[in-house]
Amino acid sequence: MSIGIILSKIPWFKLLQAVPPIVRTARELMQSAQKRSAIEPVNPEDSDLFQRLRVLEENEKKQSELVQQMSEQLQVATNTLQIISTRLLAVFLLALFAFLIAVTTLILYIK
Repeated sequence: MSIGIILSKIPWFKLLQAVPPIVRTARELMQSAQKRSAIEPVNPEDSDLFQRLRVLEENEKKQSELVQQMSEQLQVATNTLQIISTRLLAVFLLALFAFLIAVTTLILYIK
């Protein structure tokens, strides 16, 4: 299967429409994770529970940052694939034009 067939089966329009909301949602997720305030224990015996809660909050922040980075990378990859698709179409059209010129030249040479 050629790369042209593979690239033609990708729903570029839907993919391009989906990337900005993904990036926006990832940024909102990261901002909401950073805005949360730390909860302080009232009783010393609850400190283990609050320590575990802090670890969970830190993990949530790390995950939201990771989701944001992934969505930004997806946006860059989508833009790059769109450029590659456009260039591939241009190369295909140039190759088709060159083929038609070659066939026309062959026909005129044979006559």
